[in-house]
Amino acid sequence: MRRWLFTTDKGQLRLPAYYWNSRVSDLKMFPAGLDQIGAADGLLAFQADHPSGRDAIETTFFRDVDNSAARIVSRMLNEPGAGLSPQQKLEFSGFLFSLDARRPRNVSELIRLVTEHYKEGLNQDAELVAKLAELGENANPADVWERLSGHPMEDQALLSVQSLTMNKEMASNLVSWPWMVRRDLQALVLSDRPLIRHFAANDPNTLWAIPLSPTAAWFGSPNVNLLRRLERLPSRRLVNMLNVDSAHQCDRYVLSREPKETLAWLARRLKDPTRKSGPEIIDGLRHGGRNKDAT
Repeated sequence: MRRWLFTTDKGQLRLPAYYWNSRVSDLKMFPAGLDQIGAADGLLAFQADHPSGRDAIETTFFRDVDNSAARIVSRMLNEPGAGLSPQQKLEFSGFLFSLDARRPRNVSELIRLVTEHYKEGLNQDAELVAKLAELGENANPADVWERLSGHPMEDQALLSVQSLTMNKEMASNLVSWPWMVRRDLQALVLSDRPLIRHFAANDPNTLWAIPLSPTAAWFGSPNVNLLRRLERLPSRRLVNMLNVDSAHQCDRYVLSREPKETLAWLARRLKDPTRKSGPEIIDGLRHGGRNKDAT
């Protein structure tokens, strides 16, 4: 996100976060801090004390993921002929997986579902229930586990967020795909849900993409011919398709360095509460690279 920062009149570095204000029916820009986009207070914090601190998942595991990705993105942007090692591709893949794993609404829902699953598994274990009864324990197994461990079940469920970034099978597939970076683009936006994906991961025509800066984007696909077509596509058309995809799938904010006067296309999409993420890139290629709805 740092590559979308701008300097305010007061000399502060802020993100130009555009959103649709339904109360006044207008596109608004929120000058956001780096910790205000795609984040929520205490999202990845344990409820109980932890030896490394309640925010250990964020300050240790995910910080390492982010720092590694930052070095790799810098290499992709500044050393176009250098390429990436298999280990670097693996680390960048883990970062991409983490983007959805850390999406606020995903984290909240995942913790709820996993917590319910754990509690039901313990409480419906007839052998465990019987054993506790023999010991004179009247509480259900889930409550007993929480009392003895000193941690609510939600803390255990929170660890599953971390595990989502370590899908070895998916990572192996992604690393084996051809990758491409286009550096001749202009006016790319970045949404608070930045990773763009089309089709299931095991589809031979699946495409993953993410803007790396306002002028460059990364693409990965098992279909090398698809990447070649994207490489030949006029930059303006590709920017249009990427930007529309980003706007369609955002949770709330879209970062743009362009002035509001040029963002009528963004207003049209953000004001639609029923908007759905659509394969704009793929559809655009099927129609010869033309996208009638893009700017």
